[in-house]
Amino acid sequence: MATGRTTYPSLTPICEELVDADAPAVVGLIAGDQRWDVVNGPTIEDPEDLVGFFAPPLWDGVAVIFTGRALALDGDEAPKRIRLAAAFARDGATVSVLSHGAEREVVDDGDRPVGRVADYCRRVLGLPTADEPVGPRLIFGEDGPSTWEEVHREVLESGGGFLHLEPAAVAWFDGASFGRHLLAVAGVENGVELLAAHGLQPPR
Repeated sequence: MATGRTTYPSLTPICEELVDADAPAVVGLIAGDQRWDVVNGPTIEDPEDLVGFFAPPLWDGVAVIFTGRALALDGDEAPKRIRLAAAFARDGATVSVLSHGAEREVVDDGDRPVGRVADYCRRVLGLPTADEPVGPRLIFGEDGPSTWEEVHREVLESGGGFLHLEPAAVAWFDGASFGRHLLAVAGVENGVELLAAHGLQPPR
């Protein structure tokens, strides 16, 4: 733990406060005995703006606030304007609050949530991310690398950047979060071409 703490207050109260704060935003969380104190973080417009950022050692957690629109799965309702606050602690705890109108939903995301926002926030704290997404063999075929950790290591060993990322930003990811980032930014169809353009071939 960056500050030597082993226990933290519940994230739910601070997350319920932050869901009404200005968005988009990222804030640092400093644990007190009963509650969290909030400090301003870097200016962001998109979750991806967190790539490459590491929380100062004083931070015991990080929280992000975003707005967006939610569509009903059956398509019968108009899109709802929503607000999302998600908070992450260095012990792995995660809570998110989704607000739309007068309704609020609190979700305890467990200790290893999946998704790009969770990936970025966990990497900000230097924490490992959820298990790997769809394996790289979906891109490379059965003769390709079996894990995204292998792909990430090969990119790092190439010594250069990747996509729009500088080398330091590539190193900021772990294997699983790098795989999710690649699939989200490039998609499966472009994965092989992008890797080949950077001189990377599937290990044999």
